[in-house]
Amino acid sequence: MFDCKLPHRRQHMKLKRRFMLAVMIAASMMGVCAQMGLATSKDAPPDDMPGRRVGAGVRQPDNACIGAAQPQVAIIPMSNLGTTSQAQPTLLFYIPAINSERTLEFVLRDENDQEIYDKTVPATDESGIIRLDIFGEEAPSLEIGKNYHWYFSVICNPSDRSQDISSHGWIRRAETGAAVAISSTTDPLDAARSYAEAGLWLDALAQLDSLRRTQPASLEVARLWEEWLLLPTLDLASITQAATIPSPFSPPITNSQN
Repeated sequence: MFDCKLPHRRQHMKLKRRFMLAVMIAASMMGVCAQMGLATSKDAPPDDMPGRRVGAGVRQPDNACIGAAQPQVAIIPMSNLGTTSQAQPTLLFYIPAINSERTLEFVLRDENDQEIYDKTVPATDESGIIRLDIFGEEAPSLEIGKNYHWYFSVICNPSDRSQDISSHGWIRRAETGAAVAISSTTDPLDAARSYAEAGLWLDALAQLDSLRRTQPASLEVARLWEEWLLLPTLDLASITQAATIPSPFSPPITNSQN
């Protein structure tokens, strides 16, 4: 005997299978999207800020201003933001050999784009890593939680500043509680590591740079310096072997300062 309900049952089963298949596809797509979202949030540098770590110019200088293919490089995280616990922090830059008739300029602006610090010094004909200490009575004391925009330029032609070779980035001063505990440690190398673990990269790099200058034979210091510059956070492989040189911006480092 013919069952009139059979076509309806078959149709019902077919619709059920289609529904289950749609649910499975949707769940799978949601899982993929979730994984993509996690990967994106994990891989993206925190607090990305507009900037340029590697020096470049708007126009090509008329004369050979920099005698090397490697331009100046700001030694800061890829996010263009360097965090510090210091009211008057230190920044590090790699500079190539520059015509000694040129000048170097560092400018610091606050969150309202008001210039609060400007220092110009003669260039050096040595290539290597220099310190730039924001210090002295004329230097500002950075406020906790505020962002500051810095500009570092090689002035190739004072009459045409569009020929400057410039880089720029940001400084943020963080809470000092953790930094006070770190600074009290007796081992300067341990302090550098602790600053890095706390995300205070300006302090960590400045501390390690001090050790490179006062302990040039230390293999451990050299190894850690190279290891840090190769981290994805910094990604500065091109200057891992650059030597430290005297800075026209800062006084010499002595052992008593470590």
